[in-house]
This record gives sequence, C-alpha cells and structure tokens, in this order.
Amino acid sequence: MRVAIVGAGAVGGTIAALLSRGGHEVTVTARGEQLRTILDNGIELTGAWGDLTARVAASDVLTRTPELAFVTTKAQDAEAALRQNAEFLDGITVVIVQNGLDALTVAQRVLPDADVVGALALYATSYLSPGTVAVTTDGITCIGGSV
Repeated sequence: MRVAIVGAGAVGGTIAALLSRGGHEVTVTARGEQLRTILDNGIELTGAWGDLTARVAASDVLTRTPELAFVTTKAQDAEAALRQNAEFLDGITVVIVQNGLDALTVAQRVLPDADVVGALALYATSYLSPGTVAVTTDGITCIGGSV
C-alpha cells in the first residue's frame, strides 16, 4: 500500500519506519536537516520494536496521492501542512495523529472531501536527532472516530 506520513518527527518517523518494515511503500514529508538526513540515510528507529533503518521516499511536500495518509505534525503546524499537501490528500482517508482539541475539525475544514479519522499513539517515542527516533515504551495506535 502507498502510505504518506506528513510530518516525520518522533511519531511520524516511528509510523513510517514500522510501515516500511511491513512492506508498504512509504513517503514522508520533512523539513531542513531532518529531510536531508532521511534522503541520505533513511529513518533510524531504535528501541522497543527493535532497531532498523527504513529507506523511505522523502520530500518537503507530497508529490503524488497515496492510498492512505497519516498527519503527525505538531498541532500548531497541522493546518499549514494540510494546506500544502491538500492536492494529494483531499479525497482519501487521512488519519490525524496529534495532540490538540481541534485537529479533526481543522483537517475536515481543509480537506472537505477526505475521510478524516482520529488516532492516538499510545507509545513513547522521542526524536533524538535528524533521522533518528527512539521508542522507549511500546504500545498501540488506536484508530477511530471521524468528523
């Protein structure tokens, strides 16, 4: 399955690495040094689910429509990221995984034709340095609830 992760930080990097390990075709969006490191070296995931390096496609914005997308930006960056990628997200299922009370409402407003679904990442993960994410406590991602 073609999966996009908008925002490849701690949670997004974890989801991207695990989906890549599972055989999915993963594309992530990132910025600055994080983007350069992912392009050069992939995403290094360490910790509770083992150690792996996921080689994923990466760019500052999406360049094609995935079959499924996860938005994992910080809440304050979500609306801008959704707008920047709306051409490729509107009309598909978009899973919003972030803190904030307005996340689903904002996503539905920006992507009126998307099936927007909320999710909770119930594990502990940390962005250690560009391209490196550590999972200190494993858990699940609960997906459900839509606008």
